[in-house]
Amino acid sequence: MVDSGLDSDALVAMAACLGVTALIRRIAGSRIVFGQEVVTVVNPVFTDDSPYR
Repeated sequence: MVDSGLDSDALVAMAACLGVTALIRRIAGSRIVFGQEVVTVVNPVFTDDSPYR
C-alpha cells in the first residue's frame, strides 16, 4: 500500500477546530439591545425581537 503522506486524523481535527472557531465567532459577534418593551438580539445573519415585561 502506498502512503500518500496525509494524516486523515489530523485533517479531521483541523476541520473540527475550524468549525468550532466559526461557531464561537458567530456567538461572540452577536449583541443584545435592551429596549423599553423588547429585547433585540442582533446577529450577523438575522435580528430577533423578543417582548418582555
